[in-house]
Amino acid sequence: MFEERKVRTVWDDQEEKWFFSIVDVCGVFCFKQWMAQVASQRLDQMRDPELNFEQA
Repeated sequence: MFEERKVRTVWDDQEEKWFFSIVDVCGVFCFKQWMAQVASQRLDQMRDPELNFEQA
């Protein structure tokens, strides 16, 4: 499934849950181009808050 990519994990004994690195998981499931586009949109929205209303 992960095509030899390492996904960092931690087991919490008290909660009996696995925690996964979101960065690693996104690296497996997401396309870099899509992530770059989303990041660009977020930066634009930070510069011009009115763009947030267009997204909603």
